[in-house]
Amino acid sequence: MKRILLFSRDPGAANTVVPIYKRLQNDSSYQCVLAGKEFALKSYENEGLVGIDISCEVIDENTAANFLSLGQYDLIVTGVHSNDFTDRYLWSAAKKLNIPTIAILDQWMNYRARFTMAEPGVDASSFPLIMPDYVCVMDEMAKVRMLDEGLEGTEIKVTGQPHFETIKERMINVTDETISDTRNSLSLREGVFVLTFVSEPIVEAYDDPMFLGYTEFTVLDELIDILIDECERTGRKADLVIRLHPRNNPALFESYLKKGSGKLKIIVDQSVVSQHLIAVSDLIVGLSSMFLLESVIAQKPIISAQLGLKREDPFMLSRLGYIDTITERDSLQKEIAAVLDGEPASITKIFSVVENPTENIIEIIKSMV
Repeated sequence: MKRILLFSRDPGAANTVVPIYKRLQNDSSYQCVLAGKEFALKSYENEGLVGIDISCEVIDENTAANFLSLGQYDLIVTGVHSNDFTDRYLWSAAKKLNIPTIAILDQWMNYRARFTMAEPGVDASSFPLIMPDYVCVMDEMAKVRMLDEGLEGTEIKVTGQPHFETIKERMINVTDETISDTRNSLSLREGVFVLTFVSEPIVEAYDDPMFLGYTEFTVLDELIDILIDECERTGRKADLVIRLHPRNNPALFESYLKKGSGKLKIIVDQSVVSQHLIAVSDLIVGLSSMFLLESVIAQKPIISAQLGLKREDPFMLSRLGYIDTITERDSLQKEIAAVLDGEPASITKIFSVVENPTENIIEIIKSMV
């Protein structure tokens, strides 16, 4: 029986390793250990899984080597992270112990930085690469971008993203009862337009909070002002759900509960299943979050509102030309005004995704152990 370690730290990375873990659990050829730290552990819990916390056990390459030696692992599978180096410690230690490694990429950004020891917001071009044996990527574009950024010393496999498969399956299983229960849990008003704002931990991620030209708070402030104005102009009511990222501090959003008006109700949420929240939303506004991509897969209208953006657009769908990122307040107000005036919000064309990603990755695993 082969022992396989699966590790993640961020919610996005957890979403890629969980489907692999669940599938391998049913195969008697493998003994799988699900490990994580911080936000990933909560993601595991939400999936009904228990992961071991290795926050104190793996703090550098030496402790990673000790951890792997004690575990007698035959293969390491990890997510890929931008501001935590545990995955890189595991890859480096595993290489010295002759243990093969696989990393699963979950999104189209910060390619090189995710394979170096560069801190977020720091130019990673001069940092040495730390590469696993295999990197599984979402599509051909991700592979090309990785090669363009000089990411060598690994075999890049286009497998697809396991979480996209999960989204499709779960949206199919959303029932009328689920929608009703979700609306009740959020205290949404009957017959009222529901807009969800998807927050991101930008303030937490960068030494300079305005590195991108905006933060989650600057965009949210503008959005609320626009909604108040447009609700008054049209006489329509709206419920705004502020969906927090797991790394957002809820205390920083408490004041927003008081910023509503008679026509605008504001709700802060960090716990509703993402597919259920998408299902009850009429429009999803975000920055560059994977949540927006999930919404497109679920055929819901989205807006990428990056007001003040001064860097390369981090949102993959904008870079591919599927939507236009909004960078100015006036443009965002026109979009919101049109929707509240009764114009149907346009649904972004569904981009093609690689099919059977979980099975594709499982096949690579089977070839390695």
